[in-house]
Amino acid sequence: MGRLQNLTSYFRKSLIDAEHLCPDDKDLLPLIGPSKESERNTPYKALAREDWLKGQIPRECAEAILGQKQGKHSQPLREVELAMFPRVDLIRYHGGSRDSRKRRVLLPLVVFVRMDSSGQLWPSGKAPWIPREWLGPNQSSVEPIADVVAVDAFMTKHPFEGIETWPELVAYCTRLLCWVTDTPYLEADEQEPGTSLFDFDIHSGYELTQQSLLQVEDLPVVGAKDKMLRVLDALSGMQEPPLLYQRFADSDSPGLEPYQDLESSGELAARHVGQMTGEFPLSPKQRNALHHFLMQQDGEILAVNGPPGTGKTTLLRSVVATLWTQAALEEVEPPLIVAASNNNQAVTNILESFAKVDEGGLDERLAGRWLPEVNSYGLYCCAKSKANDQNPFLYHGPEGEGAMKDWQTRDFFERARAVYLERASRWKGTRVADLADARKALHRAMEHHRKQMVTGLELLGDFQAIQQEVVASHGGLAGLQAEIVSRRAQKEEREIQHKELQSRLDQIYALWESRPLWVRLLSLVPGIGPSVRQQEHRKTARLLNRWDMSFDDHSDAAVEGWFQARLNANRKALRDLTQSISDLEACGERYQATREKLDGWIAYYQPDNLNSEDLVERVHVINDCVLRFELFKLATHYWEARWLMELDDFLTANDTDKKSPFKVQRKLRRFAKLTPCFVSTFYMTPSTLMAYERQDQAWKDIPLFGEVDLLIVDEAGQALPEVSAPTFSLAKRALVVGDTDQIEPVWSVPAGVDRANLELFNLLNDERADEYSYDDFWLTSGLLASSGNLMRIAQRQCRYHQVPKLQRGLYLTEHRRCFDDIIDYCNALVYEGELKPRRGRPEKDVPSGTLSLVPVDTPSRSYGGSRGNPGEAERIARWLNVERQRILDYARGQEPKLKAENDAEVLKKTVGIVTPFSKQAALIRSELREAGINGLTVGTVHSLQGDERLLVLFSSVYGVNEKGSGKFYDRGHNMLNVAVSRAKDSFVVFGSLDVFGQENRNSPSGLLRRRLSVLGEPEADLVN
Repeated sequence: MGRLQNLTSYFRKSLIDAEHLCPDDKDLLPLIGPSKESERNTPYKALAREDWLKGQIPRECAEAILGQKQGKHSQPLREVELAMFPRVDLIRYHGGSRDSRKRRVLLPLVVFVRMDSSGQLWPSGKAPWIPREWLGPNQSSVEPIADVVAVDAFMTKHPFEGIETWPELVAYCTRLLCWVTDTPYLEADEQEPGTSLFDFDIHSGYELTQQSLLQVEDLPVVGAKDKMLRVLDALSGMQEPPLLYQRFADSDSPGLEPYQDLESSGELAARHVGQMTGEFPLSPKQRNALHHFLMQQDGEILAVNGPPGTGKTTLLRSVVATLWTQAALEEVEPPLIVAASNNNQAVTNILESFAKVDEGGLDERLAGRWLPEVNSYGLYCCAKSKANDQNPFLYHGPEGEGAMKDWQTRDFFERARAVYLERASRWKGTRVADLADARKALHRAMEHHRKQMVTGLELLGDFQAIQQEVVASHGGLAGLQAEIVSRRAQKEEREIQHKELQSRLDQIYALWESRPLWVRLLSLVPGIGPSVRQQEHRKTARLLNRWDMSFDDHSDAAVEGWFQARLNANRKALRDLTQSISDLEACGERYQATREKLDGWIAYYQPDNLNSEDLVERVHVINDCVLRFELFKLATHYWEARWLMELDDFLTANDTDKKSPFKVQRKLRRFAKLTPCFVSTFYMTPSTLMAYERQDQAWKDIPLFGEVDLLIVDEAGQALPEVSAPTFSLAKRALVVGDTDQIEPVWSVPAGVDRANLELFNLLNDERADEYSYDDFWLTSGLLASSGNLMRIAQRQCRYHQVPKLQRGLYLTEHRRCFDDIIDYCNALVYEGELKPRRGRPEKDVPSGTLSLVPVDTPSRSYGGSRGNPGEAERIARWLNVERQRILDYARGQEPKLKAENDAEVLKKTVGIVTPFSKQAALIRSELREAGINGLTVGTVHSLQGDERLLVLFSSVYGVNEKGSGKFYDRGHNMLNVAVSRAKDSFVVFGSLDVFGQENRNSPSGLLRRRLSVLGEPEADLVN
């Protein structure tokens, strides 16, 4: 098996392990509780919890497990490695009910053990693992039992290496749970047995059971993950996997191409034919990234690093609009574009951006959609659980649920056709009675708009060429004009000199012509001729002397020769000056004519928001905000006509959408005529792109490899490699956008299991093991299920390196969200000064300052594995109550649309509260409720990822009692980078003056502390 197939198998195993290390409740509940026995050959075995303490399970149970694991025609198994869940907790019911959003079974610990036929258990060599979903911060409704920082701290101080006996393993696991839940741990001695894993509560919402569980078999993976595994299975059997998947999984990086800024490329600008909104033009680096994208080939990954507030969404919408519009211009099938991400929040952000398109300034005849009920440019390909009326987005479920299916009726067609033709007639100004006529008229209009767009680019190119010529030769137009004036003055001076020389020569000729005949004759007589000539030469000299002209030789020939030479030189100089002036004037006329043509084009299309004096920017604004925007809207209505025409044929033929490859492809292209972008998580994309066909009396899965024309990934820094791998095989090329300096993924596979999987699939010990070692390659490759992310892979596989001191890939650098001094912190912390703040400084005072610290001197404490500071939570609620009116007035002044909203809604949209610890978030929410403040976003940094607020409060938690300990927010720069960059106008830290940023001036908090203005004095200890 080749390296690519091995890596594919590794991804497959990682997906399965992530699923099985945190089993589903429905698979566990039948085993839990008294009087329940495990059936033979079930994936899990229920054990008495004493079996864990003894390290011994019943022999008959062990033999049954070995028999169950025994392969056909293979040697009898003597021992086997299994996953054990030594402690099982069940959710508590209150009043006969439970919270349906929460997990019913809590398995706080996964322990990897080995077992022999006698039932004896011993350590496997792999460290125990607390499932990531039970650790904070997380993005789910699960209330964690501990924070990941506590687990890391334990593993740092208590390495697992050296645990060789069962009692050592039991003690290690107990100590681990005690540490992360802040439970005292007592060592066993002769008098006391010591703390047991079952002696303490770990979650107030769950109750300890009397059982342990042993995972015997891998459960069959069902649902969305099953489709992902089927894609990987199909890939494993391919001799030549799709090009994009090969690039994704390649251990080698492509050679770097010399980086060029392509922002000003007229050729590429002519291929940029669509903008989804006319609200703003692209920024220079957005345009540069788009132009690089337009050069992308199949099989390539283009990584675009998008720091906070740099317009990632705008770029993605521009890419989608351009591809969709270009296909309409070419009158081919629409492109299949999929925008995917790892989590639902990122998907929601994408969907909202496609549903909320600003159409300000657009001709109202083109506005909106010309079809009833269609309200988005994004189609949410969702799980079955979300395919219902509660879903606010235009969706398509795995079984075809949703509006797309509902619209495929004759009744809807007739209604939609009538609405469409009425809107088309209003746009055209004459009655349009036929869909084909509407389509043709729209296409003609699109071609006209493209021609006008290209004309503007050509006029700009012509002007830039003449401008560059003028600058290069003359330093600019003023220099050219000055040179013309100078040349004219030189010519005038030459003409005067020429006239004067000619006049003097004429006077000399007159002198010579006045000589008597006898003088001329005597001058020829030998003996007296020289004296006669000398006398005549003296007359010439006297005339020349009157003009202050001195000659050595005053003979007629010498004097005439001198004057003729000067006159000839002047004639040549005058000819040259005349030609030069003519050339310069022609250059000036070309400059003015080219400028006038460009100015005329600008004046014709000039929108209301065109304020720049810069010509290039004026052209960009017109093309982006007028012509490309209208091109996109014309394409929208063109595709609506195509959809109606295809739907008519579909209904007339009494056709249906089946699951054959042809019909799935046809269906998706038909949907793409209404929604240019399909949006889903990586979990659901394989389901959307899965077809079936009957082979050998059975239905076979047919993944539509390479069917997606473009895969767009947002928030790629949070995407897991094994989760995203199947989707990459379904696309031709990928645009990957993200930031590895923001939120990291939630990894579900422990490092020990991950490394074992690499070894299992020969990825650490093949012929290239020295070249690709675990430490030097795998840990930084982005490919690991335990520490990798998709953005790292994309950076490594991108052909460009725009900013040498940062990661590979392109960069968006113009930042417009935060006031400059807020984003300056992130620029210094992470981005090496490469961000270009564009918002400026506050024009009026911000109520709490742009970067401030409210001193709080209350103690913090441990809550299980999390931390909290009740006094700080209470202080935040009180502070908000005091500052509420100032915040409301400021917010309504900054964003006039908020004036129509009530106070609670304004506060909800204006203020966000972030804290490192989930327990503190709960304490703050409780205090806010007591203060009558509801609806605010309060949570860990995940809660505001991809979002923004005018005011962000940061509850640092650590009190004066924790001066010396390492701080969670200083473990890396990600947390404070995300937290600070959510704040548009103000970021306020609540914390101790003696703790926050005091431990290390160069830490993330230390760097921030130096920029914070202190508000008021510390309050007294509020909570003892």
